[in-house]
Amino acid sequence: MLFPEKAGGGRIHTGKHRAARTGSTCYCFGLLLTTSGVVVSFKPLQQKGIFMSHIHSREHMDDGNVVTVQCSHQINVLLMDDSNYSSYKRGGRCTYYGGFYERFPANIAVPHSGFWNVVLALPAGHRANIRYSINVI
Repeated sequence: MLFPEKAGGGRIHTGKHRAARTGSTCYCFGLLLTTSGVVVSFKPLQQKGIFMSHIHSREHMDDGNVVTVQCSHQINVLLMDDSNYSSYKRGGRCTYYGGFYERFPANIAVPHSGFWNVVLALPAGHRANIRYSINVI
C-alpha cells in the first residue's frame, strides 16, 4: 500500500553512493521480497562470501510522517526501528515497513514517533552506481 505525499516542508537526505559486493556490514537477503508498503518479517540469507553494502539513514520521525524515496534503480527500501536494524545488520530476523520497489517514489508512512532507520539495499549479488534521495515529510 502506497501513501500519498503530504504537502509542506520536510527533512531531505540526498546522496550518490556506490553499492557493491563488499565485505561490509550488510547481509544479502535475496529476491524474495516483492511486497511494498506493508510490514514483512524475513530471515536474511547469509551466503558465504557474498555481501552487499547498503545505504543507511537514521533520524527521529513523528507519527504520520511519510518517508519518500527516489532512486535511480529498483531497490529494497526498508524502514526499521533501532532494534530491528541491529538484528538486520547481524543477519537475524527483523520486521520492517517497505519492501522491493520497482517504481518511484516509494512512500512509507511512519507508524509511530521515535528514531527510525531507512535502508536502501540492492538485491543480493547486484551492484550499481545509485542516485537517491530520502525525504521525510
